[in-house]
Amino acid sequence: MRRTLAAACALAIALAVVTVPTYAASLRPAGKLCVGGKKCYETIQAAVDAASDGDTIRIGRGTFAGGVTVGKSVDLVGDGAGKTIIQGGGPVLTLGTEGAPAQPTISIRGLTITGGLNRTKPDPAFVNGGGVYIPAAVGPDGPFPGAIVTITSSVIEDNRVEPSATVNLCPEPQQCPWASASGAGIESQGSLTLVDTTVRNNHSVTDTGLAEGGGIRVLFGSLTLGHSVVSGNESVATPPFGYWPQAGGIIVDGGTGAIAISDSEISNNATSLTSTGNSGAYASGTALDFDESHVGPVTITNTRITDNSITATSPIHHDLGVGDLVYINAGSPLTMRDSIVAGNRITATGASVGFGGAIFEVHSPTTITNTQIVDNRTSITSLAGDANGYATFVAWSSDPVVLRDSVISGNSVQVSTTGGSATLQGAGIWNAGTLQLLDTKVQNNVGRASGPSGTAQGGGIWNGLYPDGPLPVSLTLTDSKVAGNSVSGSAGLTVQGGGLFTAFPVTLQHSKIEKNKPDQCFGC
Repeated sequence: MRRTLAAACALAIALAVVTVPTYAASLRPAGKLCVGGKKCYETIQAAVDAASDGDTIRIGRGTFAGGVTVGKSVDLVGDGAGKTIIQGGGPVLTLGTEGAPAQPTISIRGLTITGGLNRTKPDPAFVNGGGVYIPAAVGPDGPFPGAIVTITSSVIEDNRVEPSATVNLCPEPQQCPWASASGAGIESQGSLTLVDTTVRNNHSVTDTGLAEGGGIRVLFGSLTLGHSVVSGNESVATPPFGYWPQAGGIIVDGGTGAIAISDSEISNNATSLTSTGNSGAYASGTALDFDESHVGPVTITNTRITDNSITATSPIHHDLGVGDLVYINAGSPLTMRDSIVAGNRITATGASVGFGGAIFEVHSPTTITNTQIVDNRTSITSLAGDANGYATFVAWSSDPVVLRDSVISGNSVQVSTTGGSATLQGAGIWNAGTLQLLDTKVQNNVGRASGPSGTAQGGGIWNGLYPDGPLPVSLTLTDSKVAGNSVSGSAGLTVQGGGLFTAFPVTLQHSKIEKNKPDQCFGC
């Protein structure tokens, strides 16, 4: 389940240049420049300043100063990611010119981009880009996608964004301090392609407001990820007023660009919230998060989304919400095939948990083929009030959501409270739209709920109407199986539908519902 945050953005200040002298500069023949050797430029920035559109800048072995701005259409070529390192600055590389009406086309190959710390740019309260920053172009009608950037055989690692100031979002004299940290690894407001590239161990951090896109944040433009890894990144909101961390891995915050991910890995990314000053704090999206304002198509092929986590904690006097680990919105048609979503975790503990997120949620036309959604875990714990938890896979779209030749298996959802109502809806699948299962298995999923009162429904599938959700609700199973699932609840809870809970007629064609506990189907 989701809540929407109005985006807060600020335009920027140009980057300062940080240089480390090496050798004396000397010009190469036209179109070919070098850095880091005899008769080469002393710094990357000096070579960029001397270059013309279309030039290639070769960067030798060694560690070179970051804080570089590239405003020309050039190729930056290193000697290999393990040999050529650009380090420091905030961001390390800015690709394009902030606010310019036209932006360059830039390629980067064989580099490590690391050690960036951005606390001030483009604004001390709204910082974007720790490793790589691709600013938007700006025309008479406002911002639009900036530079076209391709990064190949490179590493973007150990960069950080953390605001150094706040703004007040409330009328005086009330104080509502706010800041945001976005795109610790890469902040792309242009068109970004990564090939054979790793984005790892980058950190978006704030103690006041929003932290997002620990690995990559995309705004306005497109993203293509091929044979690449996004791993070990995190978005962290800390006390006293850390409010909303989201998308430790990748977030797409808007625009119409296509998103294509193939032969890649999105793993071990984390979204972490520790709230002590906000009632209603919220953590969402770790692996992939597509904001409601993004309307481009999404294609995911032969990709592993594994071992990512959302962790949210709040003291007993605060409410808490948790969003979805993978979220595809209503404007982003999804095609996914030959992939796996496994070993991911959502853990939330608060006074009450009104929003209990899913591992994978779609709100758009979706076709998922030959994909496994397996062995994921959700745990929702309320210390005093209500606790709500939803299934591993959530389909909430009036447009068709189709699962074909796929498996949803071995997932668990646990909901508990000591003082309120516990609500568990589904452990395998939750549907409040139009869902079709074709040659698909929903098996061995487990739902458990405990509390003084409440309901536990749908160990395999929950099919019903959500308030303000789409109509009609439709579920069709063709050549599919719902087997070995279970749902259970403590004394005082209503338990229904070990295999399937439904509030609407279900169409079964050559399908089986069997060996579920405590029953096969409620409402059939």
